[in-house]
Amino acid sequence: MSGINQIHYLSSLELECARLEANRLIGEDGSEQKRYRRIVSRSGLLATLVFHEKIVLTCNKFLGRGWKCSSAQIHVLPPGFSSYSWHVDYPYFNLTSWDIESPLLSYQFIWCLDDFSSTFGSLAIGALTNKPVNDRKIMPEQFNIIEAPAGALFSMDPRIIHSTSPNNSKKIRRALLVSMVRQGIDPMEEI
Repeated sequence: MSGINQIHYLSSLELECARLEANRLIGEDGSEQKRYRRIVSRSGLLATLVFHEKIVLTCNKFLGRGWKCSSAQIHVLPPGFSSYSWHVDYPYFNLTSWDIESPLLSYQFIWCLDDFSSTFGSLAIGALTNKPVNDRKIMPEQFNIIEAPAGALFSMDPRIIHSTSPNNSKKIRRALLVSMVRQGIDPMEEI
């Protein structure tokens, strides 16, 4: 699908280390999830994943050479969670509209620390849009479900309307979400 690409896989050892480090930050059950972007960006393996070679190459391609990290956080989808808003990502959700043909202001990355599947929750992707979206009630006319094994890295155009499918399991689903922005765009949080 245009605008989203699976660009890398972690080895099983890297994946297990990333899971352990994520659990150290959020707790085994995800209950200690807080605003900890600075911690993620400065802690061991997770920090290396934020600036992984594939992320750097992708940012150079889509954002040019002048870019910086806007946010890096562990996202937890709790068991049974089923109501996540369809949205576009920062900085687009703060704008009133934009030209689809204009250069990108940011680029998003998702490291799957657990399987993205119909059981644990997958990525739901709509279409590119030129207007902000953040609404639990809307449902795009057409959308695709993207599944991937734990350890996969996705790159994604932040202007794509997206959400997540329900977590139908009894376990949390974890992902490391990374947002990069062009120089001159204020990051979501200073890292």
